[in-house]
Amino acid sequence: MAKKVKINILEPRYYIPNFLKIRTKTAELVPLKPKPAQQKLLKVVENLRRQGKPIRIIILKARQLGFSTMIQGLVFQDETTNRLKNGMIVAHERPASANLYQMYRTFYENLPVELTPMVKYSNAQEMLFENPTNDIDEKRRNPGLQSRVSVVSAENVDAGRSQTIHNLHCSEVAFWRDAKTLMTGLLQAVPNVANTMVFVESTANGVGGWFYDFWKAAEQGKNGFVPLFFPWFEEPDYTLPFDSEEEKQEFIEQVNHTYEKDGEVIHTEEWELMQEYNLTYEQLNWRKYMIENACSGDIEMFRQEYPSNPDEAFIASGRPRFNVTSLRAYAKQCEQGEVGDIQTKGGTPIFVPMDKGYVEIWEHPKPEKFYCIGADVAEGLAHGDYSCGLVGDEDFNIVARWHGHIDPDLFGEELVKLAKYYNEAYLGVESNNHGLSTLKAIQRLDYYNIFYMKSYDKIADKITQKMGWQTN
Repeated sequence: MAKKVKINILEPRYYIPNFLKIRTKTAELVPLKPKPAQQKLLKVVENLRRQGKPIRIIILKARQLGFSTMIQGLVFQDETTNRLKNGMIVAHERPASANLYQMYRTFYENLPVELTPMVKYSNAQEMLFENPTNDIDEKRRNPGLQSRVSVVSAENVDAGRSQTIHNLHCSEVAFWRDAKTLMTGLLQAVPNVANTMVFVESTANGVGGWFYDFWKAAEQGKNGFVPLFFPWFEEPDYTLPFDSEEEKQEFIEQVNHTYEKDGEVIHTEEWELMQEYNLTYEQLNWRKYMIENACSGDIEMFRQEYPSNPDEAFIASGRPRFNVTSLRAYAKQCEQGEVGDIQTKGGTPIFVPMDKGYVEIWEHPKPEKFYCIGADVAEGLAHGDYSCGLVGDEDFNIVARWHGHIDPDLFGEELVKLAKYYNEAYLGVESNNHGLSTLKAIQRLDYYNIFYMKSYDKIADKITQKMGWQTN
């Protein structure tokens, strides 16, 4: 006699694979069985839930790994097994919103009868799990779950305002038109308590923007979100067998080919990927196929859609001004510096190490060296662009960096401390917009070694100069 397995419908890892069904690319209706990457997400959710913490997760991913599907399953499970829950799903555009809603309907329409909650109404924007009766007495006796989920497009920047949201799924946030405005409103609508979930997921869309900044803040432990990156090779289907053993051997020879340059042995990129990520030849064969057939032979397009690491995801995507291959090569050479702040003690600037300081130093000042600082000033908002000051030496090495959110006036004070620490460095500050406030602060502190931009005044027929450099 077969042993009965007890299933706890309040546990997503039991509920989702046993009761939820999805439509496949081959037009089949199958159970939602979590793949390895999706299982990782479920484990993080379970761990946070066991600790009694709000679930706050940001996901950076390669394409088509099924995270929208799994997150939909998590939201659906919570909405259909608990009372008075409000869920919201926000996609980057209307067709994507419709697709996510259709997935939700598929879940509902294929539930076992015993688990199917009453629905008062269901349309393309909302599903309300409530007794549909018009009989007030009957509704009092059996109101239903009174939970609901709504699906909206990120094109509506006022979505979610004045609501209380318990489960929030934000999809492809890097492609939202005004992510900063919309996410500010949405995050405030979710109570910071246990039994609430917020999932922010996206493929990358270049360096900069709300999603990039929020991801970086999560990596640094600054916003309470758990950062999860999922590369292309975590998808079991992203592999391609060879047609013959001869074809495989020929491919292996190509991957392992080397040549020598300036006394250094140079390997192929495929070989380096295999060593770094423990890939199989079949995975590399799939990669080669996708580059040639799905990405028009453009390896950068493949890296954008199917990154191997977070830095590659952001560098390869968007519309970078500089050569991506060169940027990647430089990024591999970067090392972690000492982190801390420059403080003044007895009138002398000193470096004080601290975990979350604004200054990163690769080489402390040497008495005989000349240094200069280039500074880019931002507005100083908590989720806006960063202000940045880079210290370079006379050999064109970057030896230190100031980087963070700060008021433009205060940034001027930080730059003066940094300049004094580096042998009274030559200080050049962008004068556009907020840069004027930074320059005024530097002036007030009587710092003298400042870059002036010269220009010809046609009316006065003379050369004039202004503090700072202007981007024009």
